[in-house]
Amino acid sequence: MSIPWIRYAPSLSRKLLLPMLGFFVVGMISSVIIVRSVLEHDLQSRSIERARALQHAIGFAADMGGSADAFQRFVTAMGSATDVLSIVVVHGDKHRILASSRPGWIGQSIEDLHARGMEQFHELATKSPEEDLAAQYYQFDDNKLQASFAMDSALLRTRNSPASKGFVFLQLDTTLMSHQRMSIAAALLGLGALGIITLTAFMAMLLRRKVILPIQGLVDWSRDPDREQGKPADTRLAAIDPEDEIGALSFSLQSMLQSRKEKTEHLQRTSIELEKARAKAESANSAKSAFLTNMSHEIRTPMTAILGYADLLQDPELASEDRNDYVETIVRNGRHLMTLLDELLDLSKIESGKLSIESILIDPQEILEDIKRLMSARARERDIELDLQLESNSPRAMETDPLRLRQILANLIGNAIKFTERGGVRVRLGKKSGHILVEVEDDGIGISPEKQEKLFEPFAQADESMSRRFGGTGLGLAISRRLAELLGGKLHLKRSAPSEGSCFALELPMGTAEQSVVPKQSPLHRSESQELEQPIGRVLLAEDGIDNQKLISRILQKAGAELTVVDNGRKAVDAALEAREQGRAFDLILMDMQMPVLDGMGAVSELRQQQYLGPIVALTANAMSGDRARYIEGGCDGYEPKPIERKKFLATCRSLSQAGRQA
Repeated sequence: MSIPWIRYAPSLSRKLLLPMLGFFVVGMISSVIIVRSVLEHDLQSRSIERARALQHAIGFAADMGGSADAFQRFVTAMGSATDVLSIVVVHGDKHRILASSRPGWIGQSIEDLHARGMEQFHELATKSPEEDLAAQYYQFDDNKLQASFAMDSALLRTRNSPASKGFVFLQLDTTLMSHQRMSIAAALLGLGALGIITLTAFMAMLLRRKVILPIQGLVDWSRDPDREQGKPADTRLAAIDPEDEIGALSFSLQSMLQSRKEKTEHLQRTSIELEKARAKAESANSAKSAFLTNMSHEIRTPMTAILGYADLLQDPELASEDRNDYVETIVRNGRHLMTLLDELLDLSKIESGKLSIESILIDPQEILEDIKRLMSARARERDIELDLQLESNSPRAMETDPLRLRQILANLIGNAIKFTERGGVRVRLGKKSGHILVEVEDDGIGISPEKQEKLFEPFAQADESMSRRFGGTGLGLAISRRLAELLGGKLHLKRSAPSEGSCFALELPMGTAEQSVVPKQSPLHRSESQELEQPIGRVLLAEDGIDNQKLISRILQKAGAELTVVDNGRKAVDAALEAREQGRAFDLILMDMQMPVLDGMGAVSELRQQQYLGPIVALTANAMSGDRARYIEGGCDGYEPKPIERKKFLATCRSLSQAGRQA
């Protein structure tokens, strides 16, 4: 079909119309492909339905319980259909042919079929049941459907192998159905082609009147010599009447340009954010790698001292003075290791949101004075002056967690001493708007502005070289800031500069505490001093670790306890109940929580079920948040984490054993 005006139309018309014609051609080809695909799918579906119908009929006949000859006649009758090429029924065991639409195949093996060119039967049938053969299998090849079905019928079970499965193999001729669908496809495609040609001609005329001519007007307008030179294209398009199609086109172009501009800007911002995230991730990985390296050093250093001095202690000719010095060194390094582990556990608890916080009435001045006494020796070693300055409005009472407050202050003051080589460290306590304000100022090395950003990040110090020079894990400040936030306050770097020292400020709410003085000696201290003279009495120790047995036994025996030791929870239950029956119940039971045969919690539960009312203390290396509450709720009266602190451990034993005797 020739459209004369296309030949003489401007190039813009050809660029619009020819692609449209190409679109319809592509549409025609796509229609052919789609129709062919639909018909092919329909052909396969109908062929599979036909195969399933044959399979169901054969399976029904096999289950009727008739003879093999009757079953063969049925299969022969089914195979006489014009679309059935072959039917083969075989045993799963040895793959012998039971029945077939080709009687000459009966009794033969699958290998015989393979020799006759029936490779696909041989490949499927020779698969063993252990390979989990699919219940149904279909394969289309040219105008042929090959199908395989797993079969388990009464007829098969009466043969030589009652437990074996059989298989039904079908070959169907799909030529007739294929020709029928091709005829339908040809008719549909003919009608479609006629419709597309008609639609193409109509669209060509409509395009010329509604699009080509208005675009030509737009072209003429664009060639107007009176248009403003250098005016942006999107602004010039806006001058066209927005009520017609070309106006809408100009508006769309402007919207497209604006959208593209916004997307480009968004892409640039995203690219910048991704680059920052990548840099941050790389920095975090580098920090963690440096932390692991430093942590290895921090652990191996005290371990070297502990193992080395422990080896030296084995010398029988060692002088008493040297022996005491070696023991002090081992204890000091062991406590340093516990500090490292506590920092890691604290960070884990904080990040998982499982760190428990108490609220107790305390005297912040007393806590600062205690920390000063502890830190003074370290300051004297470095020839540094440690000064505690109490302002006139310094509070004497506040409600907070004393353990976490001590942890924050000890870290700040310890860092100030560690990073100060000359000069002094000043600790000021004051009050500000219902908050206590503690400032720790030092004359140390200071921190440069660019390194202050990552100061409170975990696994990082202000400079990696600081780890090598001063030691430390890089966790202290990160933990301290998060603890301050959990206590309702904040910790920040007030000021710092290289070689000019630093000043950290801690602000914490005072709570509902009134301006009063907390007694210097708490009830806990008084009770401990009173309990020092109290006997512990009869104690049952359930502990499976030989070394821990020896250690705890030595501590208790030295304190005057009468001790019985067992190594699992079952023995602990039996010993406790037997002593109660004999009228010599234990004053205290120390129960390790992880033991063979019966663990500590199981033993405690069984004792409480037997109405055992004596005090039980949980001994465990589990020191995560919530462990204490879990053991107390499980029936224990006390909780002592490992490694045990001798004085605190004995105080707990004296207190609970006295309660056991009075019960």
